[in-house]
Amino acid sequence: MFNKTLQACFIHDGKAGHLSQLIGLKSAMEKLSNLDADVLPYQTVKKQKKDPANPYQLIISAGSKSQKLGLRLAHQHQAVSVSLMKPRWRLNQFDFIITPKHDKLKPAENILLTEGALSSVKTPEQQDANIIKDKHLILLGGPSKHYAWECQTLIEQIKALADHNTHQPWQLFSSRRTPQYTLEKLQALALPNLSVFTPQHANRQVYHAALETAKNCWVSPDSVSLLYEALTAGAQVGLLSLAQKRKKLAASHQSLCEAGHVTMFTTWQVSTELAPNTLALDESLRSAQWLLNHLRQNTN
Repeated sequence: MFNKTLQACFIHDGKAGHLSQLIGLKSAMEKLSNLDADVLPYQTVKKQKKDPANPYQLIISAGSKSQKLGLRLAHQHQAVSVSLMKPRWRLNQFDFIITPKHDKLKPAENILLTEGALSSVKTPEQQDANIIKDKHLILLGGPSKHYAWECQTLIEQIKALADHNTHQPWQLFSSRRTPQYTLEKLQALALPNLSVFTPQHANRQVYHAALETAKNCWVSPDSVSLLYEALTAGAQVGLLSLAQKRKKLAASHQSLCEAGHVTMFTTWQVSTELAPNTLALDESLRSAQWLLNHLRQNTN
């Protein structure tokens, strides 16, 4: 497999966080191997022919809608199957699984537990050494099964951050999950030092450029992807407060705070300071190294 180009297919469900994880892993693998990869939405994979002229050797899928198709495509191509995220079903049918620790899978030879979600964001070591990190960002997800989306609570917290230093400009990036009524309430605040960017007005390149120059970054706790993108970029990270609906993510967030890597909003209200980011994360590279090592071992 490794004497020539490794043919791979990365399947996604269109969600920005899942696509970012796949792109991060793909980019890392390209640095370590001769990789020729297609990144396809699951709708396209549905139309794949059963007898491909140029078979894939590796199929990596992210998102529940992509996992079943990933297994089907791997069977058709006689390829290695990888689930990026904990599979909702058919756990034992994947050759390899790469998933965050908070998913609480039992460690195994074919399972890699990562520190949060993978990311396509550049780490401080990969960024331009001349970049000045002076931006102050706020990243918003949206309603989820893990946290109640308390719009007014978020608005009050965002206003408190902006009012803490009126001469400090803030950039807020919403996601596709952010409700329109939340954006309308933010606009109604008319805070002179707060600029709001939606996915329709700021693409991933603009968003990544902002992250790479971020000194401080506040994140709504519902989004694992946003949280670990901010940590990977090297920013000092704060978590906005929302009422939890499930314990899994909240327990993971609490561990980060207790370790001094992330600051809760309630803590910031007292100290008005964010903990330094000392994690030095590059989980995409670590995952790529782990997966390629296993593939090499299996071909020897």
